[in-house]
Amino acid sequence: MENIKNFFNKNFLTSSLFYFIIIISGIIWGVGQYPSFFFIRYFGLIPFIFIVIYRRRYILESILFGSAAYIMNFYWLYVTFKESGKLPIILAITLPAVLSVYYGLQYPIIAFIYKKFYSFNKNILFYSLPFIFVLVDSLYIKIFKHSIADSQIGFNIFVQNIDITGMTGLIIIIMILNLGLYNLIDKILNKKRIKFAHFIFLLPFVLSLIYGSFRLYYLNKQIPKCETVIGAMIQGNVTGKQKLDENYFKTNVDRYNELTKSASGKDETVDLIIWPESIFNRAYHGKDDFLRKVITDNYPPLILGIVVWLDESNITNSALLIENRKKTAQYDKENLLMFGEYIPMEKTFPFLRKLIPLSRNSRPGKTSSIFKIKNIKASVNICFEEIFPDLIRKKCAEGSNLLINLTNDSWFGSGLGPLHHSVLGRLRAIENRRSFFRCTATGLTTASDFTGKIIAKGSMSTAEVVKARAPLYEKRSIYSYIGELFTYISVFMVIITALYIIRRRYKMKKILNVIKKRDD
Repeated sequence: MENIKNFFNKNFLTSSLFYFIIIISGIIWGVGQYPSFFFIRYFGLIPFIFIVIYRRRYILESILFGSAAYIMNFYWLYVTFKESGKLPIILAITLPAVLSVYYGLQYPIIAFIYKKFYSFNKNILFYSLPFIFVLVDSLYIKIFKHSIADSQIGFNIFVQNIDITGMTGLIIIIMILNLGLYNLIDKILNKKRIKFAHFIFLLPFVLSLIYGSFRLYYLNKQIPKCETVIGAMIQGNVTGKQKLDENYFKTNVDRYNELTKSASGKDETVDLIIWPESIFNRAYHGKDDFLRKVITDNYPPLILGIVVWLDESNITNSALLIENRKKTAQYDKENLLMFGEYIPMEKTFPFLRKLIPLSRNSRPGKTSSIFKIKNIKASVNICFEEIFPDLIRKKCAEGSNLLINLTNDSWFGSGLGPLHHSVLGRLRAIENRRSFFRCTATGLTTASDFTGKIIAKGSMSTAEVVKARAPLYEKRSIYSYIGELFTYISVFMVIITALYIIRRRYKMKKILNVIKKRDD
C-alpha cells in the first residue's frame, strides 16, 4: 500500500484522480445497501481503511467517502420532498444532500478514533475498527436508524445469527472481513510472506455461515408443526396525495371494502384482515358511527391504521382492532416521525410551523400493542417503528407471536425507500423469530416467516390483496432476552481501550519529563 500512497502524492493530477476514486468508492460502498449487492459490504470499506492509515487529509477524505455512500441511501428523498412535500427543486435536492453529509460525518469520527488507536499499537489495535464503528453507529443521532448490515437480508444464511447478536454481530463480522482483506492485499503488494494466520479473519464469517445453516434447518423443521394464521393485507393503492383530497374519500372507502370482500371469499377462511396506516383523510373521534361508515360489512377481525382525534391536545396515529364493526382494542404509535408528526422546539421557534405546514402535532402513545384474536397475539407497529430493534424486541417480550406493521410509503416513490423499509421489517422478524405481516398503501406489501423468507409479496403501485398463511412461533430468541448486549460490550471495549491509551501516554509523558529534567 505504501507504493499506492506515494503514487497519489506526486502531483495535482494524481491527487485529483485520488479524490475522484474516493467518491466512486463511496458510491460503490453505498450500493452495498441494496440486498442484491450485499457482497459489496465484505470488501467495499478497503479504500476507507487506506485513507485512515496512509492519508494526511484523512478527515476531509473520510467525509467525501461517507457522504458519497449516503447519497446512494437518501437520493430517493428527492421524490418525497418535491412531489409529496411540494418543496422547490433547489430545496428538494439540497435536503437529501445535507442529510447525506450529516450521516457521512460518522466516517471522519470513526477515522479519527481509529487513527489514534492504530498509531498507538499497529499490531494489536489493527482489528479495533469494528468496535469503534459500532460505538459511533450506536451513539450518533439519526432520524432514520439503520445499519451497514441491513443488505445482508440478501444472504439468508449469514443473516440468521442476528437472533443472538442483533445487527451488531453482522457489523463486526463485515468490518473484520474488510480489515482482513486489506491486510492480505497490503502484504501481497509489498511482497511480504503470507501465513496461515493471515486468514484467521475468515473464521467469524465461516462460523456464522455454519450457525445459519443449522439454524435454518432446525427452524424449517419447526414450521410444519406451528399453528398458522391466514392474513389478508389490503393494498388499496391510494397515495398520500389522493388521501388528502376530500373528493377521494368515497372512492377510497369503496376500494378498500371491495378488495376486502374479495379477500374473504369462499375458498379459504381468512383469520385476519389488515388495512395500512391512516388511509383516510378523516379522523376517528371515538364513535362507532364513523367506523360503520368506512367499514361497510362484518368482516373477519380487522386491523386498520387511522388518526384518532379526541381533542386538539390528544391526536394519535393509531391502529384499531375492529370486530363486528366495533373497536375492541387500540394501539397508539410510540415513536413519532420528526417533522412529519411533530416539530421539535416548535414552541420556542413558532416560525417552524409555517415552514413545515403538513406536520401535525401528534402525541406519542402509551397503549399496549398486543391484539388478541383466538390463537393470535399480534404486536402492532406503525410506519417507521419497525426500524427500531429494541422497540420491537420489547413488544415481543410482552407475549406476541406475530408482528404486524401498518405503513404508508407512498410518499417515498418507488425507489430504494419502500424496499429498504421492507427489509428492516424482515430483519426484526429474524431477530425475534416471529412471522411478519407488513401492509402498505401502495407497496411493498409483504408477508415473511420467522426465518425472514418472503412467503407473499405485492407489487408496487397496484391495488391488490396480498394473502399469506404464516406460522405462529412461540419460542423466544436469545436476542429477545439479551437485546443489544453485543453493542454494549463493543462500546465498553472502546471506552476501556481509550482510557488505557490515555493512561499509558500520560505515564510516558511523565517519564520523558523526568528524563529531560535529569539531562538538564
